[in-house]
Amino acid sequence: MKNFRRESRVAPSLTDTAGRRPEFAERDSVLWVGNIRALKRPELLLEAAGKLPHLEFHIIGGPMPGSESLLQRCARRPQSWQMCASTGPFPTTRWVNFYERAGCSSVRPEIEGFPNTYLQAWSRGTPVVAFLDPEQLIARNGMGRAVTSVSELCEAIANAHRRCARLGSGQSTQP
Repeated sequence: MKNFRRESRVAPSLTDTAGRRPEFAERDSVLWVGNIRALKRPELLLEAAGKLPHLEFHIIGGPMPGSESLLQRCARRPQSWQMCASTGPFPTTRWVNFYERAGCSSVRPEIEGFPNTYLQAWSRGTPVVAFLDPEQLIARNGMGRAVTSVSELCEAIANAHRRCARLGSGQSTQP
């Protein structure tokens, strides 16, 4: 009212914040969620999965028109890659468990506004490893790690997995 002479309204969250937020010791996978199209760069996570064969990767998404060949390339994946492809809506009740299991959620858009997948991950206590860090939100708030290369992506994913393993064994998370 003060600045724009308008009433304001609080919009409800676009994410479902109910559910579990398991301890890291219970987490065992890497998650990628998005439309399967070149702009989202799923092949970078495929590359990371190939370099980290001891980790379990999950992808949830479906093809955009014209991206069917990319979906087929993603389907020919390393054994550690679990794909949940969907051509229609993927109900929240099905994908929320994947966020709860993930030691980190990884997203790699070339360009994007503010990804809803970040909100979904953070609402489950899941850190985000991403090439896109709007206004350095991830870095400033310690909510994951912003990366600039596939090698940094692999390092960040491996560190998140090691943190989960250390917590599961009762060891300190300090380096």
